[in-house]
Amino acid sequence: MVRVKKVIWLAVICGILVIAVVFGGGIWYVNQLFAPVDVADSSEIHFRVEPGETLSSVASQLQAQGIIRSSDGLRLYAKIFGVGDSIQAGDHLLHRSDDAGAIIQSLEKPPAQVTITIIPGWRREEIAAYLSEAGLSQFDGEEFLALTADLEGQLWPETYKVAPMSDAQMLVTVLHDQYRQQVTDNPDFQRRLQTSGRSELEIVTLASLLQREGKSLDEMKMIAGILYSRLEDNYPLQLCATAQYATGQDPKTGKWWEPPTVADTQFQSPYNTYVVKGLPPGPISSVTTNALEAALEPTASDYYYYLHDDQGQIHYATSLAGHERNKELYL
Repeated sequence: MVRVKKVIWLAVICGILVIAVVFGGGIWYVNQLFAPVDVADSSEIHFRVEPGETLSSVASQLQAQGIIRSSDGLRLYAKIFGVGDSIQAGDHLLHRSDDAGAIIQSLEKPPAQVTITIIPGWRREEIAAYLSEAGLSQFDGEEFLALTADLEGQLWPETYKVAPMSDAQMLVTVLHDQYRQQVTDNPDFQRRLQTSGRSELEIVTLASLLQREGKSLDEMKMIAGILYSRLEDNYPLQLCATAQYATGQDPKTGKWWEPPTVADTQFQSPYNTYVVKGLPPGPISSVTTNALEAALEPTASDYYYYLHDDQGQIHYATSLAGHERNKELYL
């Protein structure tokens, strides 16, 4: 009888041990499913959730991209803890050092955004270079330049919040749509444009010149009056900004708007208003509402010339002799 009892107890103990091993192994396995891919890898990974996408679909993509260990593990975690029903469409910043719970928590937060600021007076190449360094993982500068070949002056300068995974086409759409909102599809602007008797291209082109040549609204409006007088007289506009645009990036400094040399003013280009009369064939930079306002409402005066001194102060003249005197005094 004693022998039988020992056998029974031994069987019970063995059973308990087996259950413990199986249970412990199950816990270990589940923990492995929930565990981070690499606790030492804290680098940011951009991940996009499309509108209407389910957690199951997202889990499969996360595993395929090596962000989580197991899609089944993520689904199991969501089921056990009752989470994952409020994942947000958009771009998210994830880490391979996050466990399943942290991943789901990140996906339920509002999508990540990158703040970009397009500076007034930038040309397309400057915008492309800036966006290439703005932390946009899918952006390609060359693609952006190809897409905007006919959109100089139609990429609105402003501060935007965009998705980290925005590509060139998305950025072109954002910047050009804002231009259309301010100009092409703006009823007030179009009404004033019709009153001016000039085309949208002419006004935006002139505005881009004012954007580069002037500083304040009053200054732009005064310069606009001077340029309109020259256009009426069929006199060359002779603007440094157009020579700068025509000659492009300085090979020595890498800058786009270096003060033009005498040779630059003689550079043959339809954009160089030192060698070609009238407006350039199109805008030379992005424009603002101030520049557009100045182009539509110029200030009439007897001035025909102007220059800026080293401090940025503008000096006007009514005659070439007066302009030459200003050169001697302020340059």
